[in-house]
Amino acid sequence: PGAGQLTAVSVRREIWVASPDNQIISKVDADENESLDPWGGFGRVRPTHEFVYRRRTSGTNEARLGIVSSGAFVWILGTGNTISMFDSSSLDVQHTRTMAGVPELLAKGFGRVWVLGLGEVVAINTRSLAVDRRIPTGDVCSNGTAVGEGAVWVSNPCDGSVLKIDPRSGATTRI
Repeated sequence: PGAGQLTAVSVRREIWVASPDNQIISKVDADENESLDPWGGFGRVRPTHEFVYRRRTSGTNEARLGIVSSGAFVWILGTGNTISMFDSSSLDVQHTRTMAGVPELLAKGFGRVWVLGLGEVVAINTRSLAVDRRIPTGDVCSNGTAVGEGAVWVSNPCDGSVLKIDPRSGATTRI
């Protein structure tokens, strides 16, 4: 799948793969686990929707791509600093919005999609794509984000720190 970010949905046993090299979003059935697809993926990968991805270099973060899923919906970063939400069954785009700043990676949890951008994390409402809150990270080196253990986590390879964000209050703790 190239340099795409992928996400697994345990209930449906689906893995969504975004490939910026091929500009295709694919869905993998984790139970079939058959031969490799033409682009070096795993399982049976079926191209499900063509999408134009953005490829960019921004400071120390290069060519990021975000895709996350909740089962019913999939969110993906696209061209022109956009984030789109589409129905995972019909593949119809439900919402698209342009983000301020430079969105780089996505994570999902606590009823929000968390967008890691240059110097901030933006919490997006999963139903409307409205911005719930903007949380400054205090750096421009952040290159990873995850949700779990009651928090949103952002890694910073420049100083070796991890930023812990309380999803309810937006309070941050650098570790």
